[in-house]
Amino acid sequence: MAARVAVKKSEVVERDALPTPSNRARSKRLRETLLAWYDAGHRNLPWRKSRDPYAIWISETMLQQTRVETVIPYYERFLERFPDIETLATADREDVFERWAGLGYYSRARNLHRSAKMMVEDFGASVPDTIEQLRMLPGVGRYTAGAVASIAFDKPEAVVDGNVVRVFSRLATCGDKPTAKVWWSLAGALTENADRPGAVNQALMELGATCCSKQQPGCDRCPLRDHCAAFKHPISSKSCKSARGATFSAAVRPAERLPMMHLRTTRSPTCVPATLAGNHIMRRKQKQKQQQQAIQPEKHPAGQFCIISKQRTTLVNIH
Repeated sequence: MAARVAVKKSEVVERDALPTPSNRARSKRLRETLLAWYDAGHRNLPWRKSRDPYAIWISETMLQQTRVETVIPYYERFLERFPDIETLATADREDVFERWAGLGYYSRARNLHRSAKMMVEDFGASVPDTIEQLRMLPGVGRYTAGAVASIAFDKPEAVVDGNVVRVFSRLATCGDKPTAKVWWSLAGALTENADRPGAVNQALMELGATCCSKQQPGCDRCPLRDHCAAFKHPISSKSCKSARGATFSAAVRPAERLPMMHLRTTRSPTCVPATLAGNHIMRRKQKQKQQQQAIQPEKHPAGQFCIISKQRTTLVNIH
């Protein structure tokens, strides 16, 4: 039975629900459960039909901050025009931009073109197979490098995106603020010693995207439901805003609230346990409301409207 440590009010810490480097048996159990669910029926996406590192790299780049259904037609047209690294490297940049048009974030297309030239010059016209070499490529960060290395080359590398963080956050609520290092450590524990690390990563992201979704998670069909603290111990929380304007919205399942709040910023979606919102954020929200100018029209008998604001009151004639 998972160890529970009581914290403030109804908050619960269930760390045993998470994979950790120190508990390989637990990580193996979660990994096997995830893979069984994934193999039973995952989405039929075109890049999953290929083990070509080039195609996987293209798909992972396109999927950055872009929805899957939007990427599919662009991915297919792009590979039709640029089927390999050499073709992409020797293509005119304007031609690459033309094939990318409509997908947004054009720096990605520019980085793909630059990376293809770098692969031809430094890696024998092939996609490098190590994290260190992959991260030398323009536009390739830790997530993309981990995804390509694990999916294309079966390297035991982790990936962490908004879907992964959301799954881990719901598996175990915690009273302290998790850092990026914590999320990467947990994801790494799942892929360590895995026979199919790429499939593990895809299963974890698939779970977050299709089942453990932001607003209406399908808890009834989640393979990790029995391990999930958010499912066992729903905590009520209201939507609020932080000082920087990032919106937190509580995730819901039918008739219940999950102890999870999603942090949506202009950069990328992520999520944090609801307990992290805290009373100070609610107080900040109230203060922001008070600071806003409340403009309310009030009808006057003389055919005028009185515009009331915090600074001044102005009478406006209505003709």
